[in-house]
Amino acid sequence: MILNNDITAYENELNQLLNAMKIEYREFKESVKNLPEQIKTGVKVPEIGIRKHNKRLMSSLKEAELIKKEIAVLLLQNTQLVEKIELVAQHKANENMFS
Repeated sequence: MILNNDITAYENELNQLLNAMKIEYREFKESVKNLPEQIKTGVKVPEIGIRKHNKRLMSSLKEAELIKKEIAVLLLQNTQLVEKIELVAQHKANENMFS
């Protein structure tokens, strides 16, 4: 039986991941903030740092997509379970009506 606790756990995981992505994005923005000035003055651009942030953000995004899919599957299973319960309840009500 699928419980709402499963969905809540996934939602919490997704929120934690989102918060981590926000921090990573802030760090990324900070690392590229002075980029135009660095390029003008000929200072070596921290390309490795930018790629590292991009890689982390892409990885987090992929993980978030997987969690989102898992939540969708759980919601579908919950919906199907509710429909089955409703069918059984309707069947029982019909049986009681005719007995």
